[in-house]
Amino acid sequence: MVDFKPKTDVRKVQLTGGATYTISLPKKWVIMHGVQPRDPIQMEWRPSGDLRISPLGEDRRLRQKVVLDMQKIPSAGLLDYLIAAYLTGVSRIHIEHPEGMSRDDRRVVRDFLRRTRGFDIVDENENNTELICLLDAAEMPLNATLNRMYLLVSSLIRDGTSALIGGDMTLVEDHDDREREIDALRLLIDRQVGLVLDSTAIGSEMHISRRQSSEIAWMGRALERMGDHADALAMLLTETKIRPDFDEKDIPLQQLMVWQNSMKTLMINQRTQNPSEINGAIADLRLAIETLVSHEEGLWDGNRMVVPVLFEYRLSEIVRRLCAYARDFAEAVLNLIVHLSVLDDHAQ
Repeated sequence: MVDFKPKTDVRKVQLTGGATYTISLPKKWVIMHGVQPRDPIQMEWRPSGDLRISPLGEDRRLRQKVVLDMQKIPSAGLLDYLIAAYLTGVSRIHIEHPEGMSRDDRRVVRDFLRRTRGFDIVDENENNTELICLLDAAEMPLNATLNRMYLLVSSLIRDGTSALIGGDMTLVEDHDDREREIDALRLLIDRQVGLVLDSTAIGSEMHISRRQSSEIAWMGRALERMGDHADALAMLLTETKIRPDFDEKDIPLQQLMVWQNSMKTLMINQRTQNPSEINGAIADLRLAIETLVSHEEGLWDGNRMVVPVLFEYRLSEIVRRLCAYARDFAEAVLNLIVHLSVLDDHAQ
């Protein structure tokens, strides 16, 4: 590959034939992208006035691969390298193990396949393992992935609330599976965003700008954090043998309803884009956080038993953190709406 560092290059516009304006392409850029004479070049006129030029056809990024040499990579770091390769957006991951692959390393590869989406083993022998991505980046839009994450988090919270009130622990028995699915979808979003940032063609195919993809990446991270706390709620329920009784009107559960209503409003407003509703959700979440902080400070007053107080404190803390990440999510939604309005204003 050509050693190419992006830089600003000023070139003069030429007038050819008295009617056609032309400009030469940088030689390094032409070599890097394998552009040949008479090859088509895609030109995208941005609303800001910028002209974006890119090779037309199959994106080279999708044909690249990463080679992992197990003689140089410690087994303890194999999973980290696989995840990093996945996030780069390459379509192939080639693992070389000349001395044979250990049972632990094979277990790591299987764990990687469970943690991610789209990759599978296509070739495996004593010295090499080949992984290939079968998922086209544009087949699952970023918004669809984000919505799937939200549904998993909200369902885990809803089932946890029902278990807290009714005591049916079977509702949250699969919390580990749902939490792993949430993590896998967050990795998928980061991979897709990386591809959009690297490739104009993929961004155009997915009908999303780089700024939009960056905001969605932040929403995905916020949802992943909420998923962690939803999983913590399920663990709190399953690991506590004697739990205090709760009612829907109790403070932690009231604020949990605020979180559910606010997140539903925020997900809807990615499409409807109503700033008043978003600001209302932010205000509700802020008040919920303040209420929970006061509630936690007052739990240690009086002569209540330590175990019930500790359980309620941990429950309140989980709900408070859920509301805090929901507020971060709301700020990203607002950023996205303002960004889209700026683009629309330029286009007018």
